[in-house]
Amino acid sequence: MDSTTSDSADQQSTSASEPLPTTAKQLDPIDQPARPLGAKRFALQAQRHRHSVAAWRSALTRRAAGGAGRIITSADGTLAFAVIRIAKGLMVERRHWPAAGLRVAQTMVFDDVGGFDRWCDTDPLRFGNPQLHAQLRREGHEAFDGDR
Repeated sequence: MDSTTSDSADQQSTSASEPLPTTAKQLDPIDQPARPLGAKRFALQAQRHRHSVAAWRSALTRRAAGGAGRIITSADGTLAFAVIRIAKGLMVERRHWPAAGLRVAQTMVFDDVGGFDRWCDTDPLRFGNPQLHAQLRREGHEAFDGDR
């Protein structure tokens, strides 16, 4: 009786240490990676992006022209600022439209140069595009100095 008890215990310990058979999980078609775009589809998507960016940019241009402001654009054209002098101080509109992803439009109003400088000091643009940042700061200071 002792030998059968120990044999069954050995079988249980051996079966516990063996890995269980794994089954391959099939991905749902919605979870699979996207197919690469064909040449025609890619060209159509790029054309639509150009048209929508042009419409976005024209709205920014009209706003700057109506307020006698200036537009500053990055070299790649994905980021633009409209610096407009208003009665309360300075309005800065920032529009970012990357080739893929979300578009962002922000409008800030600054009462004084100090608030504008604090915003410039904390804006991450100063690291990513220091020339555009310096030009934005210059335009903002010129707009505030034009009031004096």
